[in-house]
Amino acid sequence: MKELVKQKLQSALLELYNTAEENFKIEKPKDPEHGDLSTNLAFLLARKLKKPPQKIAQELANHLSKDPHFKSVEALKGFVNFRLSQELLKEEFKKFLLSPEEYLREDIGKGKKVQVEFVSANPTGPLHLGHGRGAVVGDTLSRLLEFFNYDVVREYYINDAGRQVRLLGISVLYRYMEECQRKDEELFRELERTFNEEGYRGEYVKEIARRLRKHVGDSLCFPARAELSRIREELISKEEIPLNYLKKYEPGDAIELVSDFALDILLEEIRKDLLLMGVEFDVWFSERSLHESGLIDELVKLLKEKGYVYEKDGALWLKTSQFGDDKDRVIRRSDGTYTYFAADIAYHYDKLKRGFDKVINVWGADHHGYIPRVKASLKMLGAREDWLEVLLIQMVKLFRGGKEVKMSKRAGNFVTLRELLEEVGPDAVRFTFLTKRSDTPLDFDVEKVKEKSSENPVFYVQYAHARISGILREYEKLYGKKPSPLELAPYVSELTQAEEKLLKLVLFLKDELREITQKREPHLLTYYLIELAREFHHYYNHNRILGTQEKTMLSRLALALGVKEAIKTALGLMGVSAPERM
Repeated sequence: MKELVKQKLQSALLELYNTAEENFKIEKPKDPEHGDLSTNLAFLLARKLKKPPQKIAQELANHLSKDPHFKSVEALKGFVNFRLSQELLKEEFKKFLLSPEEYLREDIGKGKKVQVEFVSANPTGPLHLGHGRGAVVGDTLSRLLEFFNYDVVREYYINDAGRQVRLLGISVLYRYMEECQRKDEELFRELERTFNEEGYRGEYVKEIARRLRKHVGDSLCFPARAELSRIREELISKEEIPLNYLKKYEPGDAIELVSDFALDILLEEIRKDLLLMGVEFDVWFSERSLHESGLIDELVKLLKEKGYVYEKDGALWLKTSQFGDDKDRVIRRSDGTYTYFAADIAYHYDKLKRGFDKVINVWGADHHGYIPRVKASLKMLGAREDWLEVLLIQMVKLFRGGKEVKMSKRAGNFVTLRELLEEVGPDAVRFTFLTKRSDTPLDFDVEKVKEKSSENPVFYVQYAHARISGILREYEKLYGKKPSPLELAPYVSELTQAEEKLLKLVLFLKDELREITQKREPHLLTYYLIELAREFHHYYNHNRILGTQEKTMLSRLALALGVKEAIKTALGLMGVSAPERM
């Protein structure tokens, strides 16, 4: 609908003023009494035409009020407000009913290559609810972009290098040595000191240690370097999961071997958790590969050649302050090791080399301060200003019985994403994670999402779809045939003022999807669906569909079928099912 109004306004500009304007807004008025759509175009033209906005708005309204697509066009305080005609609504609804997906889709992306990197949780423990929220936001955005013909690559960046991975190995090896009763060994005492200060204490660490001991017995209590290859082969031969890290493992120390063993197990569990929620990745990118391939060395050399690197106190610094960061950043420490920031720049350098037209990162809100330095480094590498977008994900608070469940991964007392998925189901999790903007905190009330009532948004929306499915089944039972869109479309013309609000809601889905995708605000899908479901339930409770006069019945069936298709499409883009029965 907005595109139609935009075209009409652009034609009016040429006819009235022989001018053009592209950057005006067309939006729903805050007050529905002002119409279906409104534009600020007159304000943008005021200086160019040397006229007050209200006068321009009135001239536009007078010109467009003759158009049969509009019931009325009015000028109010410089805005031009439009009410769409019933004839237009009915004709557009027929098009939608006959081919919903074709009606809603647009070739906005034109095949442009977009990478969406999301979740990217440290593989040092199970996924928590914040990771799950990021997964839902990233996956839903990817689905929307694909819907509008972007070539989307979903990517998970595995933080499999650095101290946190070694701490994981220390934690598992410590628990392993507890299991095999070697607390008197010097190695155990060294592990214990680090474990008590920084270790991972979750039950999952004990479980990995038990799996380790099941396969290698006590042989890792104080292994000789030569034995590590044999132990690795034992683990590979006896584990059922794909042990990718162990297959690449070069014999080092016991902690390194155990770290890789734990990484393999935890990454496999992460994949399973995400799959349970309907999230799959095209690429799993290893941070370790940046070091092994020499890409970080290549990047540092390039930045040196560009004159953006200098040495100070034995370390290498990057001149990020010249490109919008609040200070320069270390990329190589005085001991010769690279910082996490160096690896992150190399990772984005690799994304540039892969030729993405756009990169969207979905990060935890605690990474907010990291954005300027990454964008500064990308400017050094010649990336466009808008090449990288970052969406921030706030944490999720879990409530049970009216009380918040406190969570801490390192302390080990947290509810995992899998536990929540198994308790309430992926539909409830995905829908609820999208009920608020991703950069605002979210409260997840377990009891509420289990309710079969209008207080539970996901149930309320899915029930609207199931209710319509039931109406269609009942019609088939009564009349011996399924009501087809082709048969129902001619009866759309019989719809009355009582159905106008539902007609508009269904047709405005096209505009909603376009704007949600362009603004990167997938949570607005839930707002739309809740409003559509509320309006349909209200309509159903006040208007009979089956058993009425034939033209009335078939027109209302056409409306119900259109609402069903709109709900199904929007839920599908959220990765939520549209049940036929509930």
